[in-house]
Amino acid sequence: MRETTAVEFEQGTNISTVTISFDCPMEGTPKMSQTTASITIGPGLGGCLTIVFVLLKAFGLIGWSWWWVFSPLWLPAAVYAAVCVTIALAGLIVMGCVFVVTEIAERRADRWL
Repeated sequence: MRETTAVEFEQGTNISTVTISFDCPMEGTPKMSQTTASITIGPGLGGCLTIVFVLLKAFGLIGWSWWWVFSPLWLPAAVYAAVCVTIALAGLIVMGCVFVVTEIAERRADRWL
């Protein structure tokens, strides 16, 4: 029951690639070899936009509110939250409609019995 793990790192400017190899000779276990995972290191699009907007605001080139200058950081979370709330409300409405239809069907069934 021997397991060896080899990890190799290749560093680029913004992306580091990690290659992990497993050698698992135990019977009945699948052999996994040369699995590659990419890890992004850096500020990303939102961070870059925030830096650009802060510099533009600091040099007086834009007259935006600070809320809009930092919007690349909070706007994706706000959109995600709005979508989650919308889906939750739609689910509650559907559950309410199903409940009402079930109650109406039970009352009609009681009248016929």
